[in-house]
Amino acid sequence: MYLDAINAKTNRARTRLSQLKLDIERYFSSPEVKDRIKVESSDEEKRLNVTLGSADYPHEFVEWAVTIGEIVHNLRSALDHLVWQLVRDNGGQPSEANMFPIVSLESRDDWERISKNKLKGVSDEMKERIKGIQPFAVLAPYDVTALSKLHHLSNVDKHRRSLQLTRSITGLRGARNSDDCDPYQKLKNDPDIKGKVKIALQFHPRLPDDPQAKPDQAVSGLGVLDTLEETIRAVEATIAVLTERKFPP
Repeated sequence: MYLDAINAKTNRARTRLSQLKLDIERYFSSPEVKDRIKVESSDEEKRLNVTLGSADYPHEFVEWAVTIGEIVHNLRSALDHLVWQLVRDNGGQPSEANMFPIVSLESRDDWERISKNKLKGVSDEMKERIKGIQPFAVLAPYDVTALSKLHHLSNVDKHRRSLQLTRSITGLRGARNSDDCDPYQKLKNDPDIKGKVKIALQFHPRLPDDPQAKPDQAVSGLGVLDTLEETIRAVEATIAVLTERKFPP
């Protein structure tokens, strides 16, 4: 089976994710972001309240959304290309209807109808393997819910709008260091306290310029980097299952 182009897509997705991680870290460590961080202390509660001041939707978020879309597209199309190869490997001729089905738990009753069309020409053995790694599969060999996230992100980015992003403070570096008798005092008096603030990029539930829009609950609040890593691993594992290779480490 010819897999070079398929592997090239998953490799490109990993390369783009690695660069995205660096870009996000660089941006959130920049003076521009640090200047908007506000730290307030409460000696009575021994608590630090850290907030990040609002700003216009950063241009960086627009650029990152394009990069995320590229990653998602490469992963989703790698699965579709794999189905074409499975048809050819079974001695058939692929058609435009052939593509990798991703069926949610809510739509599991439609599996037979969907798979009959999208998997036409795929061997019965491979059809059963694909069914066994659907998001509705109870005994799937890995976290196939990531395929649902991939399917959703792909549909949104391809058919509706650019993926919307936001940022959230997730903690402070060194806040739980067991070597410190009083980590609160140490952090409170730390002149570089803003540099220890951990910020994560997340998927936004709404369009920033349309607060009345229906919330996007499918990926709302999920960390972008963790979600993309999960989807890459799920696609790599899917390819492994359908080509009889070992799971990626």
